Amino acid sequence: QVWEDAATPGRFSETFVEPSWQEHMRHHHRGTIADAEVQAKVASFHRGEGSPAVVHWMMSRPANPA
Repeated sequence: QVWEDAATPGRFSETFVEPSWQEHMRHHHRGTIADAEVQAKVASFHRGEGSPAVVHWMMSRPANPA
């Protein structure tokens, strides 16, 4: 999904849900040439200095679910 920050119009976040960290890492390594072209196009919209920030968020689960 793609979300726009209501407090900062023009600032977007992209989210993915994957079953595990290992699957997420595989996701990074199995991109296609077409994927790279789309990522380059998306990066071209960045208006700040340097590359867009990448932040990873993970869902926390209890160690011993009831």
